Formats: sequence, C-alpha cells, structure tokens
Amino acid sequence: MPKARSERSKEFASSLVLATTLGISGFDDSLRWRAAGRLEAGQSQAEVARLLQGPQKVVSRLWNQFQTSGIATRKICHGRTRTMTSAQDRYLALSARRHRWTTVPQLARDLSAVSGRIISRQTVYSRLTEVALTLGVQTPFDCIQ
Repeated sequence: MPKARSERSKEFASSLVLATTLGISGFDDSLRWRAAGRLEAGQSQAEVARLLQGPQKVVSRLWNQFQTSGIATRKICHGRTRTMTSAQDRYLALSARRHRWTTVPQLARDLSAVSGRIISRQTVYSRLTEVALTLGVQTPFDCIQ
C-alpha cells in the first residue's frame, strides 16, 4: 500500500535534516532527485531551499542542471580530461586503416593539421592501441585448433 502524503513529507524532512548535517556537498543522489521532483511539481526554489536548509544558489544550480540535461545526479570526475574528441578518435582510426604503413608521428602531424590542435605522439599511440590497431606490424592469425 502506498505511503500517505504526510508520511512521505516526514520521511523527506528527516532525510533533509540528515543531509544538512553532512553539508551541502554531501547530498546523495536520491535527495537531489527529490528536490528536482519538488521543483518540477511547481514548488519555488526558495521553498525547496528552505526545506533543504541551504542556499538558494545551490537549488538554482540543481534546477538549471536538471532542465538542461534531465539528470539531477552529481557528475563524477576522475583524472584528466581527454585531449581528443570521439570524432577525432574515429578520424584517427579511419586514417590508420586507410594508410596502413603510416607511422604514429606522421598520423599525429596529420591529425594536428586537420584539427588545428597539437596532439602528442603518445596520445595517438594510446588511442590506436585502444582500437587494437598496430601500425607497421602485421599480426599473424591465431591458429584455430
């Protein structure tokens, strides 16, 4: 049986109190989704910020993110950003297949000339090994036993 509206509000308020003790950056994804749901239902940002016991700026950023992407979860960032786009990866793989005996430095120069950005030999080599291309070396077929 579904919970009554007052029970859900109490549950929401208790999770808000828990989240505010963790701090604004400690909101878990379920709490962010609930806040986005309340905003989508028509509550004002000020009301939701009052419920969250946090600044309205945080709620505003959450709402803007939800409207543009449809996602209320936090973006997890690890490591460095990629220097090449997926389109450049596809171009590199295609040109490597077409010009099978071209060296990695030559492919790096060609890609830099086309994209207008300097891309290192090591980056090109890494991308080619990701797509399982070995330039200049023919690999023998595995024997099927």
